[in-house]
Amino acid sequence: MISGIAYQAGRSDKYDAELDMLPGDRVRLNIDGIWVESALSELELGSDVGGLRLQVRFPQGQLFIPDDMAKVPDALRPKRGWLKRTEDNILLVLASVVICLLFVWLGYFHGLPAATRGIVSVLPDDVPELVAEQVMTELDKTTFQSSSLTADKQAELQQRFAGLVSQLPPMPFAPKLEFRSWEMGPNAFALSNGTVVVMDSLVALSKAPEELDSIILHELGHVYHEHVMKSVVRAGLLSVAVTVMTGESSGAIDMLAGAGTLVAVTGFSRELETEADAFSAQYMMEIYGTTAPMATMFRRLASSSDSGELPQWLSTHPDIDDRIQAVENAGMTD
Repeated sequence: MISGIAYQAGRSDKYDAELDMLPGDRVRLNIDGIWVESALSELELGSDVGGLRLQVRFPQGQLFIPDDMAKVPDALRPKRGWLKRTEDNILLVLASVVICLLFVWLGYFHGLPAATRGIVSVLPDDVPELVAEQVMTELDKTTFQSSSLTADKQAELQQRFAGLVSQLPPMPFAPKLEFRSWEMGPNAFALSNGTVVVMDSLVALSKAPEELDSIILHELGHVYHEHVMKSVVRAGLLSVAVTVMTGESSGAIDMLAGAGTLVAVTGFSRELETEADAFSAQYMMEIYGTTAPMATMFRRLASSSDSGELPQWLSTHPDIDDRIQAVENAGMTD
């Protein structure tokens, strides 16, 4: 006799019950004094995978759950499927865990970048523009102040910016230059629509036009490689995927703008910053024949903080000494 609990067909009330094995491959269930009998072949036996308790369902709908699996005869035990065999084999379990981790690793380092590139390539043109507008609106409200540069100085820098852009390969968005002021030290940002925002303090820090140009070229490298949208999409891949599939971008813009603001303030990944450095170094060589102003500006940026800490523009980027060395090496190549 096997003790357990049982449920009548279509009822949620639980009863103490007993199950007896009878001759002729039959079983009998006693539910609160009500007897139900059935052939073994007519029973539905639930799986005990994962430590789940065995469930025995009778043709009339009654459900019996034994208290102790050790007392259940083999005739009432379900056949061990591949899942149960895997569960009972520690080596297979460990192998499954390793395979799952491998798929996660491959997905993160290969699948996610590939998906990101694919999504960015099919995003509607208005999405980067909307993201950039909302990022600037948020930063203007919370972080930026209006530029104190004179109109003449801004016009001079705008003219120089146009000259730089004219010597670069075609960009995914028409580059624009804007000026702002803030209290966090010299900095510059690239936005998703091709806008480069330069802080007044960065203009003041540069001692030669070519030094400022090197930083602007770095930001234009982010624009050229679409680093902003790639970083934003990477941060919100699921929402962007829904946007692409439905063709409705309004629901995801707030999320994208939040990710865009974070990217603007904290910087990009090491890989993307290195790529932007290489872009700047390449065109510093093509336009000026040297990367020395870029290396000089990097050193000045690194020492510009009174606290001794790197400015935010550099603190989340690759190691500054490595960056300077890479820039100087680029200047030595023909």
